[in-house]
Amino acid sequence: MRRHGFLQRQHGLSLAELMVGLAIGLFVSAVALAAMVQQARETRRLLLEDRLDQDLQVTAHLMTRHLRRAGHWAHAARDGVWRLGTPAPAHNPHGITEGPADALRFTYSSPGSAAADALAVASHEQFGFRLRQNVLDIELGSGRWQPLTDPSRLHVTALRIEPRVQDRPFGAVCARPCPPDDPACPPRARTRSFDLAIDATLPQPGAPVRRVVGHVRLRNDQLVGGCPP
Repeated sequence: MRRHGFLQRQHGLSLAELMVGLAIGLFVSAVALAAMVQQARETRRLLLEDRLDQDLQVTAHLMTRHLRRAGHWAHAARDGVWRLGTPAPAHNPHGITEGPADALRFTYSSPGSAAADALAVASHEQFGFRLRQNVLDIELGSGRWQPLTDPSRLHVTALRIEPRVQDRPFGAVCARPCPPDDPACPPRARTRSFDLAIDATLPQPGAPVRRVVGHVRLRNDQLVGGCPP
């Protein structure tokens, strides 16, 4: 069709314009994909660190509950009470064996201990914790160590179990005065506790290190010292 003597011509996109538009679209898609990948990595990192924190808290809670029983003697009320005019009470057979800061062994009475075994420690009443090759081990019975943490989920890098001891005198309970050079007189109540610290990280390079700390007071105080004969 002719209008005013000229042929009306239709204009479209050239091949160069199509290539430029395609390149811009690919660039925008690549930027968006990279942002999504980075977001997914960040989300995964946060989830792994949150799981690390939870695993550490659960481990510390289990150790705290277990340590709090150290030295418990089921027959203390019957055989371990000191009364005036009576023979000295029996010695508590359960206690704590201190070693390096990353290991501790202890014993306590298990439920249903037989009366005949009041002054003995059975093999199943021996427990402990230790750090070995980035794994926390727990002892369940004499020499039976089992892993407490999963190395595929976390690597324990440090364990510290530091004892704390505080003696409290009973006061004037002895019939005779204490000699001035006798450090064991008068009898005292010994309160024992532990400061616990665990460091752990994820089993992958560059992962951050997390720490959980706690304080454990043992339930059973000790009687130390005595009156002069």
